[in-house]
Amino acid sequence: MTASNDGTAVIWDVQTGRSNAVLKHSAPVRSVCYSSDGQFVVTGSADTTAQVWDAHSGLAIGNRLTQNGEVKSGCFSPDGQRVVTSCADATARIWDARTGQPLTPPLKHNAVVWFAQFSPDGRWIITGSGDSTARVWDAHNGLPACEPMHHDDQVVSGQFSVDGRWIVTAGGKAARVWQLAPDQPFSLQFLHNAHTGKFSADGQRLLTSSADGTARIWDARTGQALISPLKHGRGVNTASFSPDGQRIATASADGTARVWDARSGEPLIQPLKHEAEVNAAVFDLAGQRIVTCSDDNTARVWDARTGQPLTPPLRHQREVNRSEFSPDGRWVVTGSYDNTARIWDAATGQPLSEPLKHKQGVVWATEFSADGRRLLTASMDNSACLWDVRTGQTLLEFKHMAIVTDAHFSPDGLWVATASFDGTARVWDARTGQPTSPPLKHGGRVETVEFSADSRRLATASRDGVVRIWDVRSGQMLAGPFKHYGWVCSASFSPDGQRVLTTSRDESVRIWDLPLAPVPVPGWLPKLAEALAAQKFNDQEFSQAVRSDELWQLKQRLTESAESDPYTLWAKRFFAGQASRAAPSASPGTAPPNTQR
Repeated sequence: MTASNDGTAVIWDVQTGRSNAVLKHSAPVRSVCYSSDGQFVVTGSADTTAQVWDAHSGLAIGNRLTQNGEVKSGCFSPDGQRVVTSCADATARIWDARTGQPLTPPLKHNAVVWFAQFSPDGRWIITGSGDSTARVWDAHNGLPACEPMHHDDQVVSGQFSVDGRWIVTAGGKAARVWQLAPDQPFSLQFLHNAHTGKFSADGQRLLTSSADGTARIWDARTGQALISPLKHGRGVNTASFSPDGQRIATASADGTARVWDARSGEPLIQPLKHEAEVNAAVFDLAGQRIVTCSDDNTARVWDARTGQPLTPPLRHQREVNRSEFSPDGRWVVTGSYDNTARIWDAATGQPLSEPLKHKQGVVWATEFSADGRRLLTASMDNSACLWDVRTGQTLLEFKHMAIVTDAHFSPDGLWVATASFDGTARVWDARTGQPTSPPLKHGGRVETVEFSADSRRLATASRDGVVRIWDVRSGQMLAGPFKHYGWVCSASFSPDGQRVLTTSRDESVRIWDLPLAPVPVPGWLPKLAEALAAQKFNDQEFSQAVRSDELWQLKQRLTESAESDPYTLWAKRFFAGQASRAAPSASPGTAPPNTQR
């Protein structure tokens, strides 16, 4: 088979030299490729299309595969069911080879994509681009499988090894060999450009909201959509289940909140209308009322069954971006761009006290304690504050070095967690205001924090593209980092604490299985790691040597300990195994005190 600038590809008889079929495009043909069984051919052309053809008759199969630029390459998956094309529009695309329908969103680069090819097992696709990177993608959902592979020039060709474990790429004056190691520890992922995500109370369903104007309900085991999208006219800012899981409330930039049947996806009442963007819509614990807040400077309380307003508007001086009911349903709290939070009587709409004032900036987060007696707020003034609900007096202040974006009580009420643009999250004693551990550090702004249901673990989501799971008491990282390829918008535990749901700007939603290591982690465990490495980081984050007798002291303490928790038992097995492997002469791992390293 040959391809030509005359806009044709020709299939020739090798024995006779005669043409069997002429495959026509309207511009030069840039690539041709047979399927592995030789029954089909795909062509790519400068006319911005690719086409699958019957290799014997020359008849077109399915629709033209239309892109937004010159098609540079096209090839089949090993089973012949899919086609991947690369294009000058800076994308590659995966198509159904029979119908010509796209199967995933575009695989995006920042410049022309010169080639795209399936791995031998059909699981992965490699692309090379004028942006000086090659990328590996999941061939089934189109999501990135690992970090970009960088060259110093355009990447113009690449190929998998026969066993699929290695990749060779070429660009400029260099060819490079890479080992394929996809970042795939998650148990489930699916596509939705979501900024919030929550499990249902039974852990069987997921609810996401997106700037694409929809909220969606998914099966938490399979990632399959359970009903049609819940559609608004503009982006959906939040979505929440009712306490019984039968209804969903959504808040949208189209100026409305809506209530939906969670099983059928049908709207149950007329839209709850504001005069500007609605930022949140939340049920009370009885599921009888909904409170909404809006950029029209108000919050409103509605009857969740009829959609009728129950109070006058709850007014601020500027946009209201947070609102929720107290646990007993008596009060509503609102947080605003006017630097204040306010507490209102949920039955009458009257303020309970004077505004709760932060020093400056937006109040980003508000939350009642489980007993309803305290209120937690987070603000642009670099602090979170704890307030007495009855008096409006400040009880405690939790300070960061930059804007505090999120703050939550632990379910048992003992702790407060905060997230900040200073790149840290912190856990504080809710009674004394003292930090319980060193800062929980990320490489970028921390967007959200969430406790597990047992109050023992904390999930942090950051603009550095990762989620981390921490032990609340010690501040030790228990799991992660769980990586996305864009900043992480939210992280939520499943009700049983065994999974975490994350949403990201990389347009994916992921569920991660969490290791079930017991918590809290004992304080001696990080000290043991430092002693074994003979190095530790001091408070200034500089490396310094660990004294040679510290490992010996830890060994004596742990091997003689009467404790029977899993960590101590592991340590005893560790040191017993170390002794059995030791050489006759002393080694750093078994040296008595004062032995020179």
